[in-house]
Amino acid sequence: MQGVSKDNIDEIRSFGKPPDRVRIALEPVIALILQMTTIPDWKTIQAELKKPTFKNSVLEFNKDKISKKCKQFIFETFLKNESDYDIDKFYNASKAAGPLAKWLKSIVEYAEIFD
Repeated sequence: MQGVSKDNIDEIRSFGKPPDRVRIALEPVIALILQMTTIPDWKTIQAELKKPTFKNSVLEFNKDKISKKCKQFIFETFLKNESDYDIDKFYNASKAAGPLAKWLKSIVEYAEIFD
């Protein structure tokens, strides 16, 4: 996340209809931050990206805050099928989507091991 600039985040936020890879990368990120057990819509994602604290909410995210229900939802919906949640493809789609997707996968896996 250190290499993701405000401009990279602004670019994603500006999409009226994001490319599928960008959307798929960001849905679980926002679901995790908001502790959701449903897929957030694009308006919700944009609202979170708009917050000046968004980057810090990722960098300072406490893995202990992940509810078992949210973690299970993210794993089953996004991470279970690795061919769909392909980090390399996310990096190709956007300078911000790749690092965010990698962070999401890492923090959920870490939380699972920690539990």
